[in-house]
Amino acid sequence: MVLGGEVAADQGWNGVVWSDLDETNADRAIADQVAYYTGLGREFEWKLYGHDLPVDLEQRLRSAGFTPEPEETLMIAEVADLSLDVDPPEGVRFLPVTDQAGVDLVADVHEKAFGTDSSRLRHELLARASGRPRHGGRGGRARR
Repeated sequence: MVLGGEVAADQGWNGVVWSDLDETNADRAIADQVAYYTGLGREFEWKLYGHDLPVDLEQRLRSAGFTPEPEETLMIAEVADLSLDVDPPEGVRFLPVTDQAGVDLVADVHEKAFGTDSSRLRHELLARASGRPRHGGRGGRARR
């Protein structure tokens, strides 16, 4: 059983962003994650992709009390195949984020673009900018 990209944060989003399960271990992995996050008193999300196994993982998650959210799109490309030597569009600048003001700009744009709370992102970026260690932990669910 392999769960990857598990995120457990004191603030904001918690979840499993990928898994490598099969029909023999999926139910146990789901139960373990539900127990773990329930014990912490936290909500969490399990990112489910069309290629995830076992093929009935969505039904197993639903049976465990997960409810699906709107579909999202994941784009993947081989970096070697990408043209990376391009200029940004007119009026777009890339700047390093090194302080609170830069973090606030990123979080504000994120909230406007995605219509979601950026508390977790703000917390993570501030930790990175200050050199504080980031969170660690175990993962998730598909919104319980």
